[in-house]
Amino acid sequence: MNSLHPDALTLYECVRRGARISKNGPMLGKRVKQADGTEPYVWLNYDEIIDRSVTLAHALRHIGIPSGQSAFIGIYAKNRPEWIITEYATYTFSNILVPLYETLGAEACVFSLNQTEIQIVFCDTFAKAKSLKEKKDQCSFLKFLVVMDEGITEKDKAAFTEVGLTLYGFSELEALGATAEKTPIVEPKPDDLATICYTSGTTGTPKGVMLTHGNITADATTLAYFKYIELTSADVMMSFLPLAHMFERVVQSVMYTQGGRVGFFRGDIRGLADDIKTLQPTILPVVPRVLNRIYDKVMSEVNKSLFRKTLFNAALSYKLREINQ
Repeated sequence: MNSLHPDALTLYECVRRGARISKNGPMLGKRVKQADGTEPYVWLNYDEIIDRSVTLAHALRHIGIPSGQSAFIGIYAKNRPEWIITEYATYTFSNILVPLYETLGAEACVFSLNQTEIQIVFCDTFAKAKSLKEKKDQCSFLKFLVVMDEGITEKDKAAFTEVGLTLYGFSELEALGATAEKTPIVEPKPDDLATICYTSGTTGTPKGVMLTHGNITADATTLAYFKYIELTSADVMMSFLPLAHMFERVVQSVMYTQGGRVGFFRGDIRGLADDIKTLQPTILPVVPRVLNRIYDKVMSEVNKSLFRKTLFNAALSYKLREINQ
């Protein structure tokens, strides 16, 4: 149980605590191209994300997804603001989020969809929705697909209808929720399931790891045991590790609890260095393999001049002395 923050015992409460602490400050950012050719990070505030997640949650009720722990919501997308809006829409009525990780392969996705009896999956691209459409005959519970990218046409919808699926655009579903009848919110409890994360299935069929809201918020408190780390609403995190993995989601939950900001990479790992340069994050969750790539990229720039190399080595020595102390 999260003893550090009694007002944030569930993920539903974490984001609302962050809204209070930050005084409705910026929460989620993505790069948006401007008329002058620049591509800065543009931010959505906490209250806007909360309001949109509640609206989306009402849309889910309107199309027939039930409240409570009997309903599982699938998400098949790269990191982006709509991922988080979908996640918190799921928690608003105590539903359970099931991320589909694209590298696991089609068969693992089908297994996950069937085992959890998922009726609806949110996809970032039309291509992913189409790949699930082609598996419809193997997914008897699947009824709805939602595409986050704009550009869904009536012709596209008709093709999905032919195989027994209803296709929505993300903004279309939000608009539906705005006018739908509003039913009382069903807030999750700490012991309620928040998510099921599936393994690769290398030892047979994929295994679903069941995590409660209390599991995740308690996990987040471990950061308090790291010396010299005190996150505040002024901190900024770069999000590029897959949200289908719990490491990324746990760190993000810490950021939201403290009212911090999360900026998403553009979706292409080759542009990550430029995203980092633009965002200038104070928090960068990485795994060793990715860290080595970043280090190699940095060193290739550092070694281009003696001045850069001298400055970098001086800064590195200073930071190492600080860490050792």
